[in-house]
Amino acid sequence: MPGKRRTGRAITKIVIILAAVGGLGTGGVLLARSTAGGSGVTVREAELGTAERRTFQILASASGDLQARRQLEIKNPLETGTRIVEIIPEGTVVTEGQLLVELDADDISERLRQERLSVIAAQNDVDQAEGNYRIQVSENDSRKREAELKVELAQLALDRWREGEVAKRREELRIRAEKASDELVRLRDKLERTESLYARDFKSKDELDQDRIAAKEAAANDVIARLEVDIYENYQYPEEEKTKVADVEKAKADLAQVLEQNEINLKSRDAARQTAQQQLELRIEKRDELEADVSAARILAPRAGLVVYATSVEASRYGRGETLEVGTDVWPNMTLIVLPDTTEMVAVVRVHESLAGRVREKQQVTVKVEAVGRTFNGTVENIGVMAETGGWRDPNRREYSVRVILDANQPGTELLKPAMRCDAQIILDEAANVLSVPIAAVFSDGPVQYVNIPSGAKFVRKPVRLGKLSDMFAQIVAGLDGGERVLLRRPSVAEIDNAPWDPDALKAAGYTLNDKGEPVAPARPPMGGAPGQDQSQGQQRPQGERPSGERGERRNRD
Repeated sequence: MPGKRRTGRAITKIVIILAAVGGLGTGGVLLARSTAGGSGVTVREAELGTAERRTFQILASASGDLQARRQLEIKNPLETGTRIVEIIPEGTVVTEGQLLVELDADDISERLRQERLSVIAAQNDVDQAEGNYRIQVSENDSRKREAELKVELAQLALDRWREGEVAKRREELRIRAEKASDELVRLRDKLERTESLYARDFKSKDELDQDRIAAKEAAANDVIARLEVDIYENYQYPEEEKTKVADVEKAKADLAQVLEQNEINLKSRDAARQTAQQQLELRIEKRDELEADVSAARILAPRAGLVVYATSVEASRYGRGETLEVGTDVWPNMTLIVLPDTTEMVAVVRVHESLAGRVREKQQVTVKVEAVGRTFNGTVENIGVMAETGGWRDPNRREYSVRVILDANQPGTELLKPAMRCDAQIILDEAANVLSVPIAAVFSDGPVQYVNIPSGAKFVRKPVRLGKLSDMFAQIVAGLDGGERVLLRRPSVAEIDNAPWDPDALKAAGYTLNDKGEPVAPARPPMGGAPGQDQSQGQQRPQGERPSGERGERRNRD
């Protein structure tokens, strides 16, 4: 019941509050015996009710706890497990920058010292790699210039040979050939004169022989001179040309090889330089992370607020008894402290799944907080998407969390703190000025819902069609008139008239008979409304909920 503390999961039920009714009509207060309708069936007046117009609200009661609508969670920022060496007392109101928790960072400090040495070594590797790269650039330039010079010299040698040596050699061979030919002509002419003079005894035999030998030598020299021209043009010139051209091509190939090797060497040096730089950056990043961890081990308040241990929040929700203290082990990303903004509070209550479909955003809620002895108005903010189980106490139970925003302008909200227990009443619906009877009068027989009314010496069952329901009243849409009396309990065997259903009464309540003569519940139009809505009655009925007549029948049986 609202206002009573309970542990474990919240127990939700439908309750009713009379909004514009003075009582239970003509029945329910007197204990004197009365004869209903003058029939001879004697019952107590308190056992009779009246079908009359009432206005009532349908409420869902739920329990939960308070939370700040906005809160800042302080988590363990370290990437490894550690323990608490200092923590501020819970409930302290802190200012921005005040120390909240100090974590053990001795291991991190030692790793930081090692990492700083690694950064120095990595920086030396970078400097060495940069030096090797610059040296390689210089060596590449030298080798390139040397290879380019060899190409230039080979090309110059080829050009000099083509444009100078070839012409000179050809001119020398031409002059030698002409000289040999002229010498041959001269010596032959001289030989003819010598032979003529020898015939007239003007020349001696020895002079004739010498001129003949000289003429033969001149003829041989003439042949040799012509052969030298042929040999040069046909053999020596092509050979020298190919040699010179080959020298140029070889010098160019050597240059290309030098350039390629230079590129390979430079890439290798550059890769070593980049690798060293990346290693340095990784070491610096790791060092900075460790420095940040050492600094983060001292957790300061990012803003002012009330210190609430996360373990206390969990204890209020799940009944756990752990607490935070010096020496407590914590793991990465573990929530340590919550700094709630208590200027705007919400009540988080749990509603049974049978009622969750009837809870809507913007519905009005009253929230009672026993710790401060006050009741506050609120509005449904949202309903949880996933159902939660009832835990080991009731594993088959399914409940949804409902967040209710409390009006911050109400007196007493400054007294509210997170984790305070609360009881909420959600206004699900209202039946305004509708014909209704107490819910205890409604029963079910298969598809037919009915009430028991006096008739002669007994009570007869009268079919009805129900509308909106609560635990105390049921709206009568058809089958009953205002002012009719109804029995608020199950009649005994001697009191009840077990006559078959009156077809006219079934028809008046909207029931029909099938081909076997059995009653059939009124057909509903195609479902087009929200889930769980009874389109035929215009009411919100939770999916899977039993009809109220069954609830009343079960209650009377009990």
